[in-house]
Order: sequence, then C-alpha cells, then structure tokens
Amino acid sequence: IIQMKKKKSRQKRHNDYHDDDCDDGKKISKSSRRDKSTTSRKEEDKEKHDWLLLPNIRVQLLDKRSNNNSSSSIISHNTGKTARILDVIRQHSKKKNKELLATLQLDHNGQVLEEVSHGHLKPLLPPIGGIVKIIKRGQEHIIGRLLEISKHDGTNQGIIQKCSDPDCILTIPLYYMAQWCGSIDEEEQY
Repeated sequence: IIQMKKKKSRQKRHNDYHDDDCDDGKKISKSSRRDKSTTSRKEEDKEKHDWLLLPNIRVQLLDKRSNNNSSSSIISHNTGKTARILDVIRQHSKKKNKELLATLQLDHNGQVLEEVSHGHLKPLLPPIGGIVKIIKRGQEHIIGRLLEISKHDGTNQGIIQKCSDPDCILTIPLYYMAQWCGSIDEEEQY
C-alpha cells in the first residue's frame, strides 16, 4: 500500500510538469499555464475598470480608503450616494503621471465635491429606456437609448439605439456605459 501511494505521488508530480512545448521549445508546467490564464483574466478585469471619466455622467461614490487627503473623509461620509460629474481635470502628481480628478454634484443634497479620484467612482446605468453615454476610449462620442440588457459570453451587454441615427443599434458591455445627464444633441458636436 505504501509503495502504491509513492507511485501515485510520483505520477502526480509527473502530471504537474506536463510535456507541453512552448513556442521556443521549453517545457511548461500546469501551474505556468494557470498563471497565463490568470494574467488574461487580470487584463480582462483591468479593461472592465478602464472606463473614461467624462462630464455629465451619473456615478456612485465608493469608499476605497486609499487616500489620506481631506476629500477621503467626505467620500467615506457619502459612500453609496449618487452624483453627476460636472467637470474632469488632469492633475500631474509625483506618484502618477496623470491622474484624472472629477468635480461632482451629489444628487441628494446638491453639495459639490472637488478633486474626487477616478478610483472612488463607479458608473451608473439608467433604467431600460434611459439615455446612456459610451465611456470607452474611441467611442465616447456615442449617446443612445438603452433598449435591453442581455448576457453574451458571460458578459452583461447593453443594446442601445444611437440618438443621432435611430437605425443604428449597438451591443456594448455594460461596464462601458453610464447614465447620461447632458444634452442628447451633444453627440453631433464630436
């Protein structure tokens, strides 16, 4: 019985170091393959959080407690509250090359918060039939009506109808859209 356990243990080690070849002829283990799949998932997660900070979209404040500045206590006091972005500025800092900061107006009391970091905000969606702005780089000029939400390949997608061209229907991941609070005609200005 002990010899059988040792044999199974050797077989397991052999299976962990699998004989798959890389492009350069090196052998890789299963754990290396897991690392690669984890990396692609991390890149996918990063893409989900790489939305544009734009004026006139509705957001929710998140409490991340990463900053020790004065606005951090205001943010933690207003965690979960919704706001409209009034303006976006780029601030050059020593730690980060260009940090985007937003000026917000809280929905519940009209208070204006300044220099709120991108990381403290989450874009909000309107109800079905509401107006959305695409917040993905390269498509930020698109404004449309949210017609439907569906799931495709494990990703929640929004089906929108462009305001400037009602015949144009687009399917975009939900994390690349936010409730639009500005003028519908603004799409044509880009």
